[in-house]
Amino acid sequence: MKRSVHISMLLVVWIANASARAGDATKNATADSESAVPFAAVDPSDGIDASEARAIADEYFAQEYGSCGGSSTLRRRGRTWVFSVLFGLTGEKLKETIRVDARTGGVWSAGGPRYQSLQAFREKTTADEERRDGAKLDAVQQGVAADGVKPRRRTPGR
Repeated sequence: MKRSVHISMLLVVWIANASARAGDATKNATADSESAVPFAAVDPSDGIDASEARAIADEYFAQEYGSCGGSSTLRRRGRTWVFSVLFGLTGEKLKETIRVDARTGGVWSAGGPRYQSLQAFREKTTADEERRDGAKLDAVQQGVAADGVKPRRRTPGR
């Protein structure tokens, strides 16, 4: 009995430690984005500041990498904001970086698509959203729920 209690306690401590480390990675990833700017509010006419660059990088991450992870520490190199990338539940730091042009808002990463300006990236983002919304509408019109599941037909007598 004592042995199982000790093992249970060790498991609880181990899980708590793992969760704390993952939480620290998330905290560090967002520490310098306290005054976050929504992607829609980014205005490149006066240049791109750190919070606007983060909004662009986060949107790029969501589209190119998915929803598990995000941009992390940022640094400025000349006219480019460079973001480290954390991926997965554990926040594994990838070799890839996301880069945002500080003048135009253009965004790119190694191996990913390159957008010369914020306008080009927004056009792609809007087209993707319209395509996704259209696919949901088509599915519903064909008798398929938006989640892709066909409704069950009731059979008489059941």
